Amino acid sequence: MTTAISIFFALIGLQANTGQGQGLVDEVLKVTSRVRGLSVLRPVKAVSHTKEQILDYVKERINEEYPGDSLEEEGRLLKHLGWIPMEMNYRSTLEEFVTAQVAGYFDPFRERFVLATWLPDLVQRPIIAHELVHALQDQHFGLKKALKRIPGNDDATIARSAIIEGDATIAMLAYTMGGTDMSALVPAAASLSEQTRDAPTLTTRHIPHYMRMSLIYPYTGGIELLLKRMTQQRWAGVDALHKNYPKSTEQLLHPDRYPNDQPIPVQLATGKALGPWQESLRNRFGELGFRFLASPLGKQDILAAQLSQGWGGDQYLFLKKGKERGFAACVLTDEPGQQVNYRTLVELSLAARYNQPPAISRQPMGHGVSDGFQIAWREVAQGLAWVELPDEAKQAKQLLDAVASSCRARPRP
Repeated sequence: MTTAISIFFALIGLQANTGQGQGLVDEVLKVTSRVRGLSVLRPVKAVSHTKEQILDYVKERINEEYPGDSLEEEGRLLKHLGWIPMEMNYRSTLEEFVTAQVAGYFDPFRERFVLATWLPDLVQRPIIAHELVHALQDQHFGLKKALKRIPGNDDATIARSAIIEGDATIAMLAYTMGGTDMSALVPAAASLSEQTRDAPTLTTRHIPHYMRMSLIYPYTGGIELLLKRMTQQRWAGVDALHKNYPKSTEQLLHPDRYPNDQPIPVQLATGKALGPWQESLRNRFGELGFRFLASPLGKQDILAAQLSQGWGGDQYLFLKKGKERGFAACVLTDEPGQQVNYRTLVELSLAARYNQPPAISRQPMGHGVSDGFQIAWREVAQGLAWVELPDEAKQAKQLLDAVASSCRARPRP
């Protein structure tokens, strides 16, 4: 759901000079260590790679995170949700898009910093500093585990990545400013976030809003929480976040909710209600994902933010039967009575994808048919369950009964 490929790239727009080699990297590492407040525990090797070599690395990381045809299946989900065009080749577009944005990256598995050889000499030291922060993070906190997706929870994976990348982004700014002056750092970080969101994609392909934002968010989404912690404890507050990462994007969108407002565990049970259907994907949207659900093209972001407030927890299932695909989901809210907002939110999503979507916002439960899909929904205690199934109404009802009955808070682990 999230294109959650945890590769710690330096984005284009902050490009690297590759001609000065190991000596420059050693010099920048020394200063970055002082500015960031993390000692150098071992040297960092620097190498230069061509675009073809970096594309090979991107493909390698994608294949590790998405074994078999799971990336293609995620692409089918994104098409079903209306987040990418139906005709898009998701894999090749993702590979080209990610590679086109790369100025350099730190590879914690080989413990080396890789510079892109084909880029112009616009900015060199700041981007090297950004990537060397990842090297220091790896030495002190360990990034090998953090590079792995959290199984079944892309929402938490994104939240963790936003702390790792946000830390490096703020440290890069501090490096360029010669130190950590919070009065200057806060507005500079806000300005950089805006510039990053508006940066060109540097690819000839059309890149959907969702894919742009999912790549950019890790660099910008955690900055507000990070700065809040820095205001209180300077870099020690950031170090503490690495030892206790946020568990959801809700805690990034609303920094005051970290660390106490933990996600509500949801575990959907379908049993025999699936009938001939099989689970293809099981994951979590998080509050950020529900914002995309309501505003997939970025044209209703303010409304999406309003409707998604009160997110408590969720889980969705993407289903398959031959070439057919179906969908089921549950969302729980922090407070009773907030389900009505999510009925409106889901109605917005359905209206963007179906010709005759049911008016979910008008009634707490119901059923409709559009474009060959059975769409059924039901409010539950402090939540909403819904099903989209290209099958007979009886099958959709059985699945909704199962999803709704398990759409409740589970004991926290």
